[in-house]
Amino acid sequence: MKRILIIFVLSIWLLPGVIIVNGQDDTTLYLNTLVDGNISDIQSDEVWTFHAFKDDILSLRVDAADEEFDPILTIRNSNGIVISNDDYAYPDNSSSLLEAITIPRTDTYEVEITGFGGSVGAYQLMILPGYANLIADERFVSLGNWETDNIPLLSIEDGALVVSLVGVKERGILSDTQSAVVSDFYAGVSIRSVMGRNGWVVGLVLRQQENGDGYVLLLDARGFWSFSIIEDGVERIIRDWSPHPAILENAESFELAALVNGNSFEMFYNRQFLGRVVVDSTFDEGRIGLAVQTADALDSNLTAMFDELLVTVPLLVNERTVFPQRIVRGNANVIAKELERRQIIPAGGQLAWSIEDVFVETPKPGVGRVQLLNSSMFGNYAIATTFTPDVSETNTFGCGLLLRQINDTDYMIAYLDNTGAFGVSQRRGDSFEQGIYGEGISWDIASQSNLLVVVDDDVLNYYINFVHVGTMEIEPLEGAVGNVVVSFGPVDATCRFSETWMWSW
Repeated sequence: MKRILIIFVLSIWLLPGVIIVNGQDDTTLYLNTLVDGNISDIQSDEVWTFHAFKDDILSLRVDAADEEFDPILTIRNSNGIVISNDDYAYPDNSSSLLEAITIPRTDTYEVEITGFGGSVGAYQLMILPGYANLIADERFVSLGNWETDNIPLLSIEDGALVVSLVGVKERGILSDTQSAVVSDFYAGVSIRSVMGRNGWVVGLVLRQQENGDGYVLLLDARGFWSFSIIEDGVERIIRDWSPHPAILENAESFELAALVNGNSFEMFYNRQFLGRVVVDSTFDEGRIGLAVQTADALDSNLTAMFDELLVTVPLLVNERTVFPQRIVRGNANVIAKELERRQIIPAGGQLAWSIEDVFVETPKPGVGRVQLLNSSMFGNYAIATTFTPDVSETNTFGCGLLLRQINDTDYMIAYLDNTGAFGVSQRRGDSFEQGIYGEGISWDIASQSNLLVVVDDDVLNYYINFVHVGTMEIEPLEGAVGNVVVSFGPVDATCRFSETWMWSW
């Protein structure tokens, strides 16, 4: 990390197969389990709890059972409030939704339900892995449409799909020919038991094609995982067999899952993150299948029991995904992962640069600017900064980001000032054109504030303290980026930027 000291002058419903829990005798939330609650004049809030692992991906939704009730959903951990939501599709729908949020730390989380404006009424709450729209919950009560060309022993026993295979490195692929074809999704399968002479391999086939091609996530008895692509019947390794501390060697029961978002495939074991693979666009959609494989040794065999297969996809409103009004706070990598998983930006980007401890000062009215990167195409990146103001007088001043600076009279700034006003402005010559403007964001001068600008092609989205405050169209142009101090009066204004970073794709 670079450290720079510069003094600069001027210028978040009910579905088939869902389990229902009534009342609050048990306040623990379980995945794919619908719970009923009620907010009343006597009890103005209800609190539920769940445990989650760092980097887990979860969606929570609250639907009012009474028309008058407008629920607010708030999630907390041991550090305080993580994220909240009121209306995700206002004014058509007052339900609360937090979709595909990234869990920032392994912890026990509280889910608080309250009523906006003191409203009261009954509600239903559910938490799902991955996305908020449950499209498959296969409990294996029958073989249904599951087919295989190379597994001789396939049956249903006690609500599990039982697969048996014999041979040296024999692989079996299972397909549900009537399941939905999906592009972006979360798929998780529970393995009730798996055992085999000389070892075993089980896994998921993702974006499976009619001919059996697709992406394959595998786990073996050693506690290793791999990721490959099968194209025209030929397998190509993308991520070779690798161990992970979360995977237990010779475990007989576990959960295996993947979140697929564009070209990004993220893998999970017992809801703990294993890793991510970015692929080409060979297959952009397909079905979800299952895979088993015997060990590469004589007299090998395998028997696996698949207990449940669950698939979630992004919730659509008017045929569009729900735009996140709030994001989970964190460092550059956490925020970038949150932006990708919630489909604000495409997956597969990288941290372009990060700079700590920049001081910018201006002793008189104007904009003090510090270039941190001389030239950057103004499109397809996220830039963020965390700052603390330092001012000796009470005049109005602000801290912010420098965007797309071409020269001293042609640049853009995103700022927040000490009156609670904020905006994104473009300077052209001697005047500023206001693109985004608002007021009412409280600013504690003793604490840090965070600014985040996300630019994808010709659209700019602005977040302040992880809350979305505006969208505008921009002209993709090349220019410098950095930090700014904006002074509106004769005051010696200084801002300390503790971290400024850019993520590009």
